[in-house]
Amino acid sequence: MNTIDFSREIIFASSDKSISNQIGKAEKEGKIRKIAPRVYTANMRDSDEYIIKRHFFDILKWRFPDAGQTHLYFFFFVWDKLYGKSR
Repeated sequence: MNTIDFSREIIFASSDKSISNQIGKAEKEGKIRKIAPRVYTANMRDSDEYIIKRHFFDILKWRFPDAGQTHLYFFFFVWDKLYGKSR
């Protein structure tokens, strides 16, 4: 059985039934909360926007695993122009 580390700030949903059940149970118990489609967090203090901004590139890599390096560079470029330096 796969287990999830609920101490991580960002938790991604999975098609694995056991992981989905663990996420659903943790959400019902109030241990995690949903901040975006298929994205959860154990951070109960910070706003959704702040958490997503902090983990923006991790979320992009998870949502678009086949995106090439040039695509990720483009996201870095756009992010820097909109929000300032990200790295």
